Amino acid sequence: MTPKFQVPKFDIEFLVNKEHVGTPDDAIAALIAGRCEQAGMAPENVALCVKYALKVHADNRKLYSSVMSGSLGPKKRKKSNG
Repeated sequence: MTPKFQVPKFDIEFLVNKEHVGTPDDAIAALIAGRCEQAGMAPENVALCVKYALKVHADNRKLYSSVMSGSLGPKKRKKSNG
């Protein structure tokens, strides 16, 4: 019985985090697919890695958007009636 494949999350996060949030999804997919194929991964495992990489990239975009919109800054205090 072969062991279940585990996506190399740390490595993928490292590679994706080096890319700009404006990098197209196709470029991220190509980067990760190329690395996985070079490592000799099976096609179904490459697809899992690409799917995870695109999720990480989307999360980075969401974080960037939050930072740039100021939604991560200090919260304004509500004025009390007292």
